[in-house]
Amino acid sequence: MIHFNKILAAIAITLMIICAGNVTFAASTNEMNAEAVNLLNQLRRSKGLQPLKWDPNSALQAAAQLRAEEIVQNFSHTRPDGSSCFTVLKQYGLRYSYCGENIAYGTYLSPEGAMDLWTNSPGHYKNMVSPDFREVGLACYVDGEDIYWVQVFFTQQ
Repeated sequence: MIHFNKILAAIAITLMIICAGNVTFAASTNEMNAEAVNLLNQLRRSKGLQPLKWDPNSALQAAAQLRAEEIVQNFSHTRPDGSSCFTVLKQYGLRYSYCGENIAYGTYLSPEGAMDLWTNSPGHYKNMVSPDFREVGLACYVDGEDIYWVQVFFTQQ
């Protein structure tokens, strides 16, 4: 009986650890987006750059959200209709002088995890620390266990 109780206790502890590990995942996508923007701007400040403007209610944010949903179908800088990722900006009436896009996905990929992936990739990192960009749309989309992330960098024309 003592052995059985130890097994039950171990199962209960394991379940608590699993549930605690999913707290970040249970956060709203809005909270996850805000955390990712905070991490991005911390990186920029550490390099002596101005933080990027982020408005969660902007057309740029809506464009980023649409891209996050699109990359579930086609994990590429090409949209599902075959056009460039930047056509989403025109779709939302945004004219740019500079733009860039970073994408990432993974199982339960947290804001920190996405930032780590981008920071360790030279091309993605270059976008994040470019002084040419003034604004960012940053969005995630949850599809089952996978979380898809998009950063759309932008400077208005």
